[in-house]
Amino acid sequence: MAKMKTLSILVCAMLLNAGCNDDSKKPSAMKAASSSKFDSKPASKPKPKPTPKPAPKPNLKPFPRPFPIPPVVPRPTPTPKPTPNNPIKPVASSNFNQPVFQAFGYKWVARDSSWKAGGPQPNRKWSAKNVVVHSPNNVELKITKDRSGEPVASEMVSVDSMGYGTYEFAFEGNFGNFDNSAVFGLFTFNWLDNKHPGYQEIDAIEISYWGTPKLTGKATYYPHEEHPVTNPDYLWPKDLKKGIVRLKWSAGRIEWTYLNGVTKKVVYTTSKTQNVPVPGQQQMHINLWNYRGGDWKHAKEESVRVTAFKYTPAAK
Repeated sequence: MAKMKTLSILVCAMLLNAGCNDDSKKPSAMKAASSSKFDSKPASKPKPKPTPKPAPKPNLKPFPRPFPIPPVVPRPTPTPKPTPNNPIKPVASSNFNQPVFQAFGYKWVARDSSWKAGGPQPNRKWSAKNVVVHSPNNVELKITKDRSGEPVASEMVSVDSMGYGTYEFAFEGNFGNFDNSAVFGLFTFNWLDNKHPGYQEIDAIEISYWGTPKLTGKATYYPHEEHPVTNPDYLWPKDLKKGIVRLKWSAGRIEWTYLNGVTKKVVYTTSKTQNVPVPGQQQMHINLWNYRGGDWKHAKEESVRVTAFKYTPAAK
């Protein structure tokens, strides 16, 4: 028994000695503790992260301009120009309580016996229907016949009065084939002066046979009623269908110029300084009517077209 106990003690001692010398069987934590405790080299510290460098600042210097910017100067408001409908303030205006139509940039009314019967038409007959506006620059004036067979005339009148300045008309018609009593006229006339109707009339032209074989264009004016100042008649060529008339009216002087409407060549010119009318309430009139000295009772129908009209006021 004593031997058995001694053997057991020896075996246990051997086994214990073998377990203490085998480092592989020790826990890893103990190995780490033993290594850190007895290792002669200190443990290395973690390297600090580098501090990021700040981004470079942008160049905020202004970009140099090739030239300085001029200051903005406001443009002055342009002065409005006079319109053709009213180039100057008229001395007088009247539509005689009648319908108004536009032509050549101006306002007009058409004469009718219902409100303005009378001369120079011998039978005093006028019809507003005989003024036909084909376009703003094409107005036709007619002589027609009524149910009794008598001629009915036509006339257009400007709403505004006109004075010193230049008047220019363009027109066309078969004047060589005119009835011997037909008259085409362009003239200033004062309907607004009831005491002296027709006073200060200026005829730019009146084309007619005047009851004779000669086709003439008359340039006449009336400083006083029924006392005309006349110029030598211009013999209007019977084959001249298109014409241009220019009337220049100034203080103490009137000038007439007639042109061929096709070639624009001047065919007649004259002037007068005797008893020249002064501006008043004269309106512009354009008409087609019958002369009493011709065979007006048997007159045939006629037609003339006005294709242009312009009034340029005289400079003050």
